[in-house]
Amino acid sequence: MAGNLLRMLCGFLPAAAVCFVPAALVFLDIAAFGLDCDEAGIVEISQSVALLATVALVWRIARRRRDLRGGLVLAAG
Repeated sequence: MAGNLLRMLCGFLPAAAVCFVPAALVFLDIAAFGLDCDEAGIVEISQSVALLATVALVWRIARRRRDLRGGLVLAAG
């Protein structure tokens, strides 16, 4: 019983963190810059960083996987 509860909790916490982070970024953006959010806000910067990390990861996999290279280069672009 305790093992199942621990397993469920270990599955729930990452999902809760994934839901919490965007809400916290929006809150920080509004709290720091008021309601007048522009392109230099925390949300926009974090989206750009996440996009750059995704492109770099896909490009890295494309260099290693010759059989999937065409699709991965297309996805990275």
